[in-house]
Amino acid sequence: MSAGIEFREATAADRDAILALRRVAFSDDDPEKQAPGFWRWEFVDGYAGAGRVFVAESGDQIVGHFAFVPQHYAMPHVVRGALAVDVMTHPDFQRRGIFSKLAAFAADRLRSDFPIVTAFQIREAVLPGMQAGGWNATHSLPILLRPLSLRSLARDFGLPLVPEGVPRSIDRPREVQSLREPDFNLLDGFLATPAIRQPRTADFLRWRYLENPHWRYELDGWYDNGELRAFVVHRDTVLRGLRAVAIADLGFAKGAERELRRLMKHVCAAGRARGRSVAAVLISASHPARPVLRRCGFLPGPHRFRLLLQVFDKSLDRAATEPWSLSWGDTDHL
Repeated sequence: MSAGIEFREATAADRDAILALRRVAFSDDDPEKQAPGFWRWEFVDGYAGAGRVFVAESGDQIVGHFAFVPQHYAMPHVVRGALAVDVMTHPDFQRRGIFSKLAAFAADRLRSDFPIVTAFQIREAVLPGMQAGGWNATHSLPILLRPLSLRSLARDFGLPLVPEGVPRSIDRPREVQSLREPDFNLLDGFLATPAIRQPRTADFLRWRYLENPHWRYELDGWYDNGELRAFVVHRDTVLRGLRAVAIADLGFAKGAERELRRLMKHVCAAGRARGRSVAAVLISASHPARPVLRRCGFLPGPHRFRLLLQVFDKSLDRAATEPWSLSWGDTDHL
């Protein structure tokens, strides 16, 4: 039961109490999200507007949290939507149905502002509460993996007598350059597809990859005679104990599959030289770059996300069955 629990929309004044809840609920997960600067980037300065945040309160203590980051979706006309993030319940208040009630409370207040809301679910414990709050699981998104180094894999799996490799640098092909901001306007065309997607506008790219207060992404492009032909956005991270090169975004100009393969070859080789054991990418079946990744040796791994939807505009009900073009860049965090 949730007797004595009040539900309301949060304000900026609740930030510190929300961050305190995160330190209790997820003390070891994503510690960067406990920083006020990260909170501001995500929920105040979003490329599509400020976020909407909902909380459950017991007395003067925030014990539950559910937030939404505004986004845009091309369906094919562009509609205003939102990404659900940061489901949290204080450990002392779990198993009281607080989250399912908070999810329903939030839905009632979002329906007039967003015709469609999405979520990426990987923790099984979250799914029942989401479904009780009106969410539907629609698509499965596997994480594709490509091994980069047997030595590094053995090290990450803790096998004995495997010496640590020495990080080294490799020569960068002359065609590989950092993406130029004037070329940001080209990237959405590289991802054009009939599938539903989040447009890669210059505003989105700057916010998602350049303005993040914690993570630093590499934005690499393949240029032929000064013309951008393919791009890959990536950063080093640790995934399930494996030191990985995580691919957040990628795409190619019409007819430039070969250039994307060559760029991916360089990204993987550079990761291997830095001691990364795998390259990893979250990507949907309808993303235009997925066939290129499969030809580059990426295979489905054991972990996958579910795309969850809540559709408030009945004219968009087709979103539950139509294909989506999605990657890690469509999440709030990597």
